[in-house]
Amino acid sequence: GDFSLEPAGTPSAAGLPLGDLPLAQALLLRFARERNLRLPVAASGMSPVDIALFWADQFRKAGRLAQPGSRFTPDRGFLPECAHEFLLLARHAHGAGGNARTDDGRDLVRILEASIALSAQIPAYALYHMGQLAELSFLQPENWRVRLECGLAFLKTCRVESGLAEIRAARVCADRAGQQKSFTRVLAARPSHEYIMRFLDISGAGDA
Repeated sequence: GDFSLEPAGTPSAAGLPLGDLPLAQALLLRFARERNLRLPVAASGMSPVDIALFWADQFRKAGRLAQPGSRFTPDRGFLPECAHEFLLLARHAHGAGGNARTDDGRDLVRILEASIALSAQIPAYALYHMGQLAELSFLQPENWRVRLECGLAFLKTCRVESGLAEIRAARVCADRAGQQKSFTRVLAARPSHEYIMRFLDISGAGDA
């Protein structure tokens, strides 16, 4: 019979805090097979972070983004019921050692990128979105695209001084990377870009 999303994802997630990784992997594998989904790695090789991110993506695609007023806390036995809660579970798994397969920060970057993409779809999560961007910007200080998005998020939440400083830093990073035109083009496509570009003293044509 059909192995639908919630009866698969929630029990699979339940296996993670309980330390039952084989259960979480088995339920994920069954769901993937019934949906003809291609997994990036074999289910048996998926870490707790991999599993939580997989379910977050599936719930996002199903439109189950977030639950208003949710007090989801993984270490208190709560079970995730939406994409945002699975991302919180991924962060918890990472902090609990679920990133043992990699120790170079890639799992945390994956979690932050997924959280940023999700929160961008939810207007009420603007502050959370800003916080996730700020953390990723700290981890990737030379990534001008991340720093630009972070600066714009600061501006959107009325943190004008911090936002303009971050955008200025993003431009410096783009200059160092030889991507001045790309920076100007991306910025010019954003609301209120005229004010920001005047502040940075750049033209819409991009740098030579």
